[in-house]
Amino acid sequence: MSTPKTPTIQVAHVKPNFWFPSQDGFARGFFDNKNIFCFTGNTHCREVFWRFRNQYGRQYAFGCRNDEVEAMAKFIWTWEKRLKLPSYTTIHRCVRGHGNNPVDCILVRPAAFWERTPIRRSFFTAMLRAARRFYGSNYIRPFMSQKILVQTEYAVKRFLSGYHYSTVNGQWHETFYNRPIHVAWQQSPWGTINSYESIRKKAADKILRLPPKQKTTKTNKTAK
Repeated sequence: MSTPKTPTIQVAHVKPNFWFPSQDGFARGFFDNKNIFCFTGNTHCREVFWRFRNQYGRQYAFGCRNDEVEAMAKFIWTWEKRLKLPSYTTIHRCVRGHGNNPVDCILVRPAAFWERTPIRRSFFTAMLRAARRFYGSNYIRPFMSQKILVQTEYAVKRFLSGYHYSTVNGQWHETFYNRPIHVAWQQSPWGTINSYESIRKKAADKILRLPPKQKTTKTNKTAK
């Protein structure tokens, strides 16, 4: 498989209205016949957006400052390269109408890899928020700026190490933080759970696996 060419940040023209997403928020919309992106609604809650994600199409807006776009793109594309994805996420810097006035949001079309499973889609929305906290060369620290990723740190690092195949249909935080403990209590309602972290690690090991065609003798090391 040939390595895809790293993309460049493109420009998207958006229609001025009241639907621009707030910082760290998400918005849906569509391109009209003049190739202007029109917002039709937004939400700040990542999980609400994720839940109704399939109704919006593959492209959506994310609220961020205009001066953060280059660093965000570098962060996302570097991880996609390290994960050896066959294609990259497309990122557009937004400007109003046909002018050059920047808008504090980007249009994102996730790489097909992120769209294939619910867990990947959920992780990617958290990854977008983490990308806003990327300031230098440390590609792990931004993930730890997000509470839901800190609470599932073991699963995050396992995923980024190449164990990103899963058939589980669920949201990231619920799957790796809440559900394992709930299942453990159901299996042993009168017993004592000594280590929540151990239970969550076992769940991540079971749920996140190497892709079927990848050899198990060699795995990628988590990047620093």
